[in-house]
Amino acid sequence: MTSQRGILVSTPVVAKSGRLRVEGSPFDPQELRFWLLFWDKLNFPLLDSFPIEPGPDGEFLQSEAILKREFVKDACIILHDEVSEDLPQEQFQYHFLRAFRALDTAEPGIWSIATGDRSLILDADQGGDGRGVLFELHRALPVPHKDVPLDDLLEFKAKRFDELIALRHHLEQVYQKIISAPDSSMALVSEFEAVDAALSDYLKVARQGIIKKWILASVEAELQILPAINTSVVAFVAGLPLAQSLLAGAAAGISVKTASGLKDLHRLQGTPWRYVSRYSNELFHEKF
Repeated sequence: MTSQRGILVSTPVVAKSGRLRVEGSPFDPQELRFWLLFWDKLNFPLLDSFPIEPGPDGEFLQSEAILKREFVKDACIILHDEVSEDLPQEQFQYHFLRAFRALDTAEPGIWSIATGDRSLILDADQGGDGRGVLFELHRALPVPHKDVPLDDLLEFKAKRFDELIALRHHLEQVYQKIISAPDSSMALVSEFEAVDAALSDYLKVARQGIIKKWILASVEAELQILPAINTSVVAFVAGLPLAQSLLAGAAAGISVKTASGLKDLHRLQGTPWRYVSRYSNELFHEKF
């Protein structure tokens, strides 16, 4: 239950005409706080032909032994300027996925990869011949606002480690159940109830801690399902009654549906290979 979990992270990028433009600081501040709250270690690939510096936040996390760099040789990406770079989308994706596979091979089941509009974008060509299921926790996860100092976040995490680990444990129990019985929505009900209870415990300690600015996050976790396993997942949507009462009427929920998976990822560890997060624009602290 206390096994460490790591996530492979990337710089903010914007897709345009098949290319990616790296923008702003090395990490999106909101994404960084989400990663830092729920993962034990972060890895930011170091591409030898495209050396992005980690920035002040990254250097601080390196000094705390939380962030490391995974070196990817022969990236063959050409620098264009010092502030905002254009690079081929497929190259950026390829080398980050290469780093992810290396980490996953070295520590099976420990690593996932952060994807989405504020980090790494994966296009359709990167998936399609794998099989997967997508688990979504919708508007049910308060995360520290981007303005919250990293020191405060780490202090909260240290003090409320048990509640955070319990929530992660129950989420991983759902992932295990999805893999072991992917065609049975009824098998998930008891696991969803456990997630709801763990989420309620987390909400209670969140409103009692030193962090006063929170926003609601929705999180998608994609699991890889090997061809030998039945993938006829029944579409399933559930409310979270305990959490919903604490969220003052927010439309919190859980859903499970089919997904494309990742090409050539031949592993089945019961942990997601990737996460996508989205955030509400409204501050959440007043509802606490």
